[in-house]
This record gives sequence, C-alpha cells and structure tokens, in this order.
Amino acid sequence: MARKSRNLDLLVGPVLVCAGLLALWENEGRFDYHRAAVESFATVSPLEPTEKETASFTGTLAPFALQGRYVKDLEGYLFLEEEAEIYSWHRSEDDDGHVTWRSGWYDSVESNSRNSGLVQRLSSGEWRAERYPLTPMEVSGKSLHFVDEPLVISPDTVTLSKQAQDLGLRARESVLYLGQGGGTQIGDERIRLSGVSQADTVTYFGDIREGVGVVKQFEFRQTWVSGLIGNDGMLHHLVNGNREVALQTMKAHIQKLRWMVRLGGTLGVMIGIGLFCRRLLHFFIGVPLLGAVVEAGIAIFQYRCRGASFIGGHHRRFPCESFMGRPRDFGGCCVDGHPHGPKAQNDCFCGQGSPAKGLHACDNT
Repeated sequence: MARKSRNLDLLVGPVLVCAGLLALWENEGRFDYHRAAVESFATVSPLEPTEKETASFTGTLAPFALQGRYVKDLEGYLFLEEEAEIYSWHRSEDDDGHVTWRSGWYDSVESNSRNSGLVQRLSSGEWRAERYPLTPMEVSGKSLHFVDEPLVISPDTVTLSKQAQDLGLRARESVLYLGQGGGTQIGDERIRLSGVSQADTVTYFGDIREGVGVVKQFEFRQTWVSGLIGNDGMLHHLVNGNREVALQTMKAHIQKLRWMVRLGGTLGVMIGIGLFCRRLLHFFIGVPLLGAVVEAGIAIFQYRCRGASFIGGHHRRFPCESFMGRPRDFGGCCVDGHPHGPKAQNDCFCGQGSPAKGLHACDNT
C-alpha cells in the first residue's frame, strides 16, 4: 500500500504543478465582473430598454422567502446554504505503511473498513429564490451571483421543513443535529446553515430584458481551469447597498478571490514539486550503484553543513533527526547532556543513538 502511494506521488506531483501554473495564468486574466459592473448603465426605469448591453438598478426587494431542503420559509436572506457533515472515520497512511485513524466531522463518508455500513442521510445544497421581486422589476434566480459575506444562521431562528421533521433533525448549539442520543457518536450527522442577509437597499447588475434581470454572458475562452477558479464570465449579481456601495463590495470580492487563487496555485506548485522530487530521490536511492552515488552526495551535503556549525566560537544546535530516513552520524552526539565521540569537541551531531536529554543535540559552549 505504501509503495502504491509512493508511485502515485510521482504522478500527483506533476499534475499539481501543471494545475497550479494553469490556475495562476488564468487567474491573472480572469473576467473582471467589477469592471463590467462599473461600465453598466445605471437605469432608473428598468422597464424601459437601454442602449448598453448591461445595466444596474437600485431599489428595495418586496417580501419573499427561501425554501431549502431542511429549512422552509426563510425570510431576510438572499441566499441559503445547507452544509451536511457526518461524524466518521478517516484513514491515513504514511510512507512507511503506518496507518493512523482519526474520527471527526467530514462532508462525506470515506470508504474504509471502520466506516463499513455507514450511510449518510443528509446532503448539502445551495438555495436561491426563483425570482427576486426588485420592484418594479424582477431578477431571475438562475445562476445569480452574490458577493456579500455570508453569515451563520442560528437553527433556533428557522422553520424546519417536513423532510427535516420526518428525519428527526433538531437544533443543537449552532447546527441542526441528527444523532443517536448522548454524546457525539460515529454516524451522527449535522447541517450547518449560512446565508447572505438582505439589506434595505440592494443593487442589481446584469442584463435587464423586459423588466427581468437575466445573465449577461461575456465571451471568453473557457477551460476546465475556469470552473476550478470560478471564472465563468457572467455579470448577474445582486449586491446589498446602493450602486456605489455595491461596486466597492464587488471590487473587494474580486481582489480577495484573486489573492486566494494566487495562494492556492502557488501552494499547489510547491507541494507538487516537493512530492515529485522526494519520490524521485527515493527512486534513485533504490537503484543499484546509482543509489550509492546519491547517498554519497547526501553525505557530502551533510558534511558541508557540519562545517558551518562553528560560528564565532559558538557551536550551533542541530536537531537529532534523520535526513531522508537516515540518522546523522558524523562521530559525535550528546550523552547525558555532554559531548561524546571522537569529534564531539567540535561537532554536536547525533549518532546512531538519541541524546539523553530531549530531541536536541547538546551545546558545548
């Protein structure tokens, strides 16, 4: 199993690097919905046709309610998300084949021996209204975008749907809970509720046709990376506040999104390179003759590092740990807190044994 994981890393590494680079490339040229909103025509008569392809309208929403899978008749929110989690087992295995089991809240049931027979009954979902009554116009809820920060919805403030009541969901702290009684047990499930609250004034940006706000799809080359980073080329946004406030919210949102993708893409590249290089080095070490050359290179590298241990008359501390799975062994380590070995007066590295006092080598200054 561990060998299979190591071989898989040789493939996963390059894939992560390629995906990260593609995400970074497309992110820098992504569709700027804030700029498109700025260039939209601010109309005061949404029922009349406009000369521009896109328009914005600021007004007040008439009363409406959202219908979810487990919540019904939710008022005061533009958007509702129901996030399902189940308390189950997660299995992980390191390079040496050591297995670690952890129990916790996960969005799905991992396929492993301890989760055998476990079935998740609750599911996640996102819910919008079919039409948003922005008097005197309406906004289609299909593919409608929201950029305001979502808020946690207390389960004590919602009305449960018939499906939730039949399942036996009940409010417990900040979630809707489906359990077996008592403390948290394997197989317990919960629903986290969140949503975008509704302000007194909202602004719509998009394509207004015959008094209905619909998606304005801009033309650009879409790839599989586009869906990965949320680059859909659409202007169909309902934002809290007047036009000026809404534009500031959209600007902050796209800036945050860009930086999140930059961070994610960079981490993907770094992790991919690390996985590939580590596995490649292990592969070379396992090859006859070539493995000896690689190990000799590692030893020389460690020896050069040892030469830098004496700086300004003081010996630096080196951790008593292994390098590429092999213990440091350059003739000296700490025994009972004192230098030991033929070169212990000049070096303080770990030998085959471990120092008696903790995880760090001694300091004979």
